[in-house]
Amino acid sequence: MIYLVLIFLTVHCITSVPTVSGTGDEEQEEINNYKHYLEQAAKSLHLDPQTMASLKTLMTDSINAADYIRFWNSSLRDLSDETKRRIVEKLVEVHSQQKSQSDSDSESLGSKKKPSNMELVQKAVNRLRELDSLQEKQYEEHVAKEKAERVKQFLELPEEKRAEMIKHFKEEAAKHRKRPKVHQPGSDEQLKEYWEKQEGMERETFNPRTMFSEIDLDGDGYLSVEEVEAVLQRELDKVYDTKDPEFDPLEEKYDRNKMRQKFMEHYDTDGDYFVSLDEFTKGLESAAVKEDDEWKTAQDEEDMFETNEAELRRLASEAQQKQQAHVTEPSHPSSSSSSTPTPKV
Repeated sequence: MIYLVLIFLTVHCITSVPTVSGTGDEEQEEINNYKHYLEQAAKSLHLDPQTMASLKTLMTDSINAADYIRFWNSSLRDLSDETKRRIVEKLVEVHSQQKSQSDSDSESLGSKKKPSNMELVQKAVNRLRELDSLQEKQYEEHVAKEKAERVKQFLELPEEKRAEMIKHFKEEAAKHRKRPKVHQPGSDEQLKEYWEKQEGMERETFNPRTMFSEIDLDGDGYLSVEEVEAVLQRELDKVYDTKDPEFDPLEEKYDRNKMRQKFMEHYDTDGDYFVSLDEFTKGLESAAVKEDDEWKTAQDEEDMFETNEAELRRLASEAQQKQQAHVTEPSHPSSSSSSTPTPKV
């Protein structure tokens, strides 16, 4: 049974390749490399006693296919993450080439000439944005399924159990509200808190140039996607705990992407998806980064839905009406006698 599950999931991952626009041998090579990665990962998983033992613990009648898939996805880097890694690597590569070309042209001609490979930079940026859009759509589908499951649970419960369900959601939401404030990505407050808490510096001594050098981990004079996301991880850690039984990695990924996009919106003025020291210092002077309304996370949106009793009742009522309409359709006589009354909403 275990081996059949592994085979099914391996085949599913290998054959279900999401589309990221772009043509040529480069894209096909990425797909082929990833297929090879999955095949090798599956072999490693097959031979790993600890992983196999963990999988065996999931083999109970109460676990459904979605749980197997979640376990599998936690053991492997999913395709969108692997694609992102490759795109970011390519972006860093072509940006480095562009910088070298710019320096060379400037030295030889006495003026900065637009490098020919700027088109390659823009292509990599566009691919990353398309991947962000793909992941956002996947997250929206995930949320829609979760909401449908919540409505289904609510509909099937008797009234007293529904009250308990709402109470539980409200208690969880109350816990979430006790967390530290999640700052606007790239805001003056977010960066100063990072300076103080992460770097161990006095808040009053905040210096943009020093801050930049601290977060420019490779010292190349630019903040890359990975370096920006590293700065934002402190905000994500306020919300998400991988040890929490209700931790949802898709929510964290969604928030990471949204935070990074907002940060780049503030500082990446030339659209190459890198932040130079000049862009960083000028960005900190803008009025936009002085605003710091609390950032609304994916977890906040989930709490708002789950604690909205009126909305749950409305959706449950709609679902009940659809069920009743389906029951009134012509059916076999034997099926009507075994039906169970649905609780009234």
